[in-house]
Formats: sequence, C-alpha cells, structure tokens
Amino acid sequence: LVKKVEIERLSKGMCFGEVAIMNMCKMRAAGISEEAIARRCVRMADVRALEPCELCALTLDDAWPLIREIPELWVAFEEIAQRRAIRAAVPQLASGKVPPARPPLTHEVHPLAAVSACRTAVG
Repeated sequence: LVKKVEIERLSKGMCFGEVAIMNMCKMRAAGISEEAIARRCVRMADVRALEPCELCALTLDDAWPLIREIPELWVAFEEIAQRRAIRAAVPQLASGKVPPARPPLTHEVHPLAAVSACRTAVG
C-alpha cells in the first residue's frame, strides 16, 4: 500500500523491499556507516498479509555479497522497482481499472533476493 492505495498483490515467490535493499547497497558502497544507513532508510510502502504466510527476510549483510556476486540480481531489482513505481504513479493501474502492461523480467530473481511473500498453510 502506498498512501493507503493497493499497488500490487503479491503471491508465492514474489518479493518486496527491493528499493530499500538497492538504496542500502548504494550507501554501503559509498562507505556510509551501518548506523547512518539505518537512519536514512525510510519505508516507502506498507505490506499487509491477507492470509497467513511465511516471510523470509534478507538483511543488508546478506544482500551485499549476493548483489556483488550476482549482478543480474541488481537488474531484477531495478525492473521490479520500476514496474511498481509506474503502478504507484498511475492510480488506474493500481486500482485494476486499466490492464497493466507487465513486461517480463529479463533476469530471474535469485531465491534469496529479497523478502519473499510465500503463501503457506499454518498448522
């Protein structure tokens, strides 16, 4: 949700938090301290579960080496972020009134690439 407007419904295997990971990695590459990174990162959206789910968190300490070893991961994050930014900027896309043009990702996202929303039965 951005400004209480639903931007996208996530399903099994999808991720969120890609912009935060990218921003934190940029700051780390620039030599900014962990404390300063934590202060500068501002959440851009809220994620609300509609049913019980399992979330897998990816910390900056985990993401940093992955992005350095798998450059395609950065490209995938950029594509996800761009697609979501377009949906957030155009209310008709977010509301579902206009079919969204969703180009396929040119790179597969690594399974540990971000916080993944995984639908699982709780029990």
